[in-house]
Amino acid sequence: MIKETENLTDTELMKKTLLSVQRLKHQGLDPESIFARLEKQGIPDNIAREAVKNVYMQKQIEIKQEEVTRAKINFKAALIRIVSGFVLAAISMIFLRGYVMIPIGLIVAGFISALFAKNRME
Repeated sequence: MIKETENLTDTELMKKTLLSVQRLKHQGLDPESIFARLEKQGIPDNIAREAVKNVYMQKQIEIKQEEVTRAKINFKAALIRIVSGFVLAAISMIFLRGYVMIPIGLIVAGFISALFAKNRME
């Protein structure tokens, strides 16, 4: 492997290293073990460290994006609760004068869940 890495440019070596890191990660190895294997293959320390860091940072970014997506869905659901609360409040004002607590509960619950979802999106 040492002779192969001498002929590769830095970008080609980085691509090859990233593929090796992903393969080793899917085998269930931790970052230290992956780094040790890359050292045994003759890959320079700086490129090996950067590749391991990039692969594990990419996973954290994907998790964060999933959380933001879920928060956006929760925010939209909260807005729907608020609107349905206002609609029920209008209907109850016209037809059912005694049922005010259910629409107020929907509106308050919608505002609270919207606040929580908005905080998670940031």
